Amino acid sequence: MGAFQAFTIWVIPLLVKGQLYKPCMLFATVANCKVEYLKSGRLDIRFLDIMVESPSYFEPYRPVLEQLKNITPDNFPFREYLVPCYSNVKSPQYLRIGILERHLQDGRGGGVVSICDLLLWRKADEVNRNDSQLEALKDALTKEFSVIQGPPGTAKTYFGLKIVRALLDNRHECDAEKKSAILMVCYTNHALDQFLEGVLKFQQQE
Repeated sequence: MGAFQAFTIWVIPLLVKGQLYKPCMLFATVANCKVEYLKSGRLDIRFLDIMVESPSYFEPYRPVLEQLKNITPDNFPFREYLVPCYSNVKSPQYLRIGILERHLQDGRGGGVVSICDLLLWRKADEVNRNDSQLEALKDALTKEFSVIQGPPGTAKTYFGLKIVRALLDNRHECDAEKKSAILMVCYTNHALDQFLEGVLKFQQQE
């Protein structure tokens, strides 16, 4: 078997002159992967001097990356869902504290629905949405961790605004002292501006 070239990232503790340094990132290529070497657990690599360049301007991301370095296993947000990937997602704190069943304005100016009783929610065709979109809305409001994904044009932004509005409209129930905040993060400033403009349409009086 001939030489096989593949970039690999190694994150290892670095031992220099008997002193152990913190884990660092080293780049290397596989220099030799002969079958007889692999059978004995041996893999020849060659370390590289390489410069890593970001496709976008780095400075705006520096504060975020610096904070990520401070994350520990004890304060890792949603660790149980992102690392071991537990599928049993708990209900959000606003459903666990105090009254277990909150009532949610249905968005049409009349009546309420019980968040925890999914059978009492309106049917998808009654709100002009398909089943998957309605399930995404239910999941976002009844789970503390939820991912909504889909191709362009599948109403992700629309439902994101609906979720924010539902939380704000019911703030007197779950956050009467207004101590909690909603963090909105978008990939670009333009996308964030568009989302905030949507929020302003139903928060003009605030």
